[in-house]
Amino acid sequence: RYTGIFDDVRAKYYDFSFFAWPGMTSDFVRPDLPISRARIGNDSDFGVSLETRWHLYRLLGRKEPPGVESRLALDYFSKRGVGAGIETEYERPNSYGWFIGYLMKDRGEDDLGRISSRKNLEPDRDLRGRFTFRHREYLPYDWQMTVELSYLSDRHFLESMYRGEFYTDKGQE
Repeated sequence: RYTGIFDDVRAKYYDFSFFAWPGMTSDFVRPDLPISRARIGNDSDFGVSLETRWHLYRLLGRKEPPGVESRLALDYFSKRGVGAGIETEYERPNSYGWFIGYLMKDRGEDDLGRISSRKNLEPDRDLRGRFTFRHREYLPYDWQMTVELSYLSDRHFLESMYRGEFYTDKGQE
């Protein structure tokens, strides 16, 4: 295996640089661009949106530890505001888990359904977010330990920003 170290990395379209980063490392096994996903959209609740996910360790110029996958979320919503967070999953021989932390400076209203009482809901605060940590450890003698910590800034944040998780995942504990 080989490892490459790159300084002053730029992606260009002719003379226009649309991505620049001071340094990156690569093991040449998979594409090592730091961006994982970019999505552009437009809807009546969030306006024009740009949601991006970045490989956190690649952005930091570090090699990802075995069994760990971390992403940096950077989002912009024209009707709501700017959001950022970290999403990490890990798996070790005797444990696994995940962490997600996300903060958003929100200046909009939540529309959560067709009923008038679920429309135009003003959030309690402008700074909204969440923190969730789940971990399972396999112990001797077939015992297991499960740990979960969660924080939601308000009762509608998860349903508004993480709708799929709100409807299909287990409740926050």
